[in-house]
Amino acid sequence: MALGLAGVVLKNWRTGLAWLFCGWLAVGVFTWRTEARNSDERKLLESGGGEMQGRLLKDGRGCENFWSAPAVLLTGPQAGTKVWWEGRGELPVAGSRVRARGNFGPLPERRNPGEFDQAAWLRGQGVAAVFQASRVRGEIVTPGWAARGSALRRGFRAAVTDGLAEDSQEAVVIRAVVIGEQPPDADELVAAFRNSGTLHAFSVSGLHVAMVGSIGWLLLRLAGVPRRWAVLALLPLIFGYSWLTGNSPPAMRSAWMAAVFLGAFVSRRRPDLLNALGAVLLVAMLWDGRLLFQPGVQLSYGVVAVIAVGAGWGTRLFSWIAKPELYLPLAMMTRRQKAWLGFRRNVAQSLGVSLVAGLGSTPLPAFPFGLVTPVSVFAGVILVPLVFVLLSAALLAAALYPVVPPVARWVNRANGQVAKACVLTAEGFSAIPGGHFQL
Repeated sequence: MALGLAGVVLKNWRTGLAWLFCGWLAVGVFTWRTEARNSDERKLLESGGGEMQGRLLKDGRGCENFWSAPAVLLTGPQAGTKVWWEGRGELPVAGSRVRARGNFGPLPERRNPGEFDQAAWLRGQGVAAVFQASRVRGEIVTPGWAARGSALRRGFRAAVTDGLAEDSQEAVVIRAVVIGEQPPDADELVAAFRNSGTLHAFSVSGLHVAMVGSIGWLLLRLAGVPRRWAVLALLPLIFGYSWLTGNSPPAMRSAWMAAVFLGAFVSRRRPDLLNALGAVLLVAMLWDGRLLFQPGVQLSYGVVAVIAVGAGWGTRLFSWIAKPELYLPLAMMTRRQKAWLGFRRNVAQSLGVSLVAGLGSTPLPAFPFGLVTPVSVFAGVILVPLVFVLLSAALLAAALYPVVPPVARWVNRANGQVAKACVLTAEGFSAIPGGHFQL
């Protein structure tokens, strides 16, 4: 009803009716999915288990003695149900078919206040139960396409850090930023980025997908590729990078938003960031309303909405940086003067967007995480450009690695210094008194 009333007030009765219909449809889909998951959970726990087959949705995490991953059941009355598979044997990859005997157990509830609520998180992912395989190693069959995809991702991982020590801080930071790999035993490092309000820059998110798209756009424009053809080339690049990083939800959300936004160029329409955000949000709401209750989704969409609304104000605030020379028309400028003016305009725009994103994202983590980071307004202005340089160098090294490995190693070693600068920046801003506080 609230959506319908908002549509009538902001637009007209037709808009209100359309919004009301979409709202009721989203509520219906959400209720149906929730009831179906609860029903599957009851039936699986009552079944007791047996021999089961499933297809893994992500790479297994753990070791050969014990690993876990989300999977879809392929056999039994609840075929098609999503479960958390705990198996034994060699580490499988996404797409592998697994078979084992075992039992179904409930989702692990938290035992103490303040602990991570894994059961709520798994329910939000649509997981109905935990399948605990027996101690006997099960059967794992990896299709050829899944094996090739896993080999390609491993090759990309090696290419962006070759020339650096495997367990060095530089390699850990590069892998976290470029491929989203969670560093083990790096609580202090993660805390520095979290307390400076720049954790979104430390692991793969929509920011990184947007950066990859920007890098591709610049290269295609320098090569003289027409805009419509450049857009068609960018879409595989964006979704390919998202796939290389494991198709994390933030990366996929950003990839689809970029596809909708860039699609306006192909259809010769004026692109609009809020329209792209609304289209992706509407599809997400209709597909699975549980997404809207996840803090990551709220942060992603909230920050993009703030940028779309306030980017113009932020850019005007720094417009003094991009002021052209008085009494010097653009047509009379030298190439060097035009390049300097273009650079200053880009800096002003970046500062404006960073300021708006920082102001908009500061209150968003307060409710789900209890953390407020006012220092992120200033930290993002410095750290985001550093991450852009780090990501660009990593992609350059990945492109050079198959052809000239020594040059790729030199690029990675230079990129290690950029990673150090990122860590020092995060640590410096996190140490500022009053820069962050816990509610």
